Amino acid sequence: MSSAHKPRLLVVDDEERILTALKSVFREDYHVFATSDCEHALTFIAKYRMHAIVSDQRMPGMNGVDLLRRAKEIAPG
Repeated sequence: MSSAHKPRLLVVDDEERILTALKSVFREDYHVFATSDCEHALTFIAKYRMHAIVSDQRMPGMNGVDLLRRAKEIAPG
């Protein structure tokens, strides 16, 4: 399946090795967006309809709960 037809998954973590591992695990079934920056993640959410978000809960600058709360405000669906 081409990435254009796969569900979109956003992965947010401040550890690059975690991002790499999750991209590897999910790339067969999802179009994976990955970032270590919460503001960048919110930009992805505003621009693309994400089907799922996986977030580290202890991020510098913004914790995972706040990220998910803001994501819901930006894209309630």
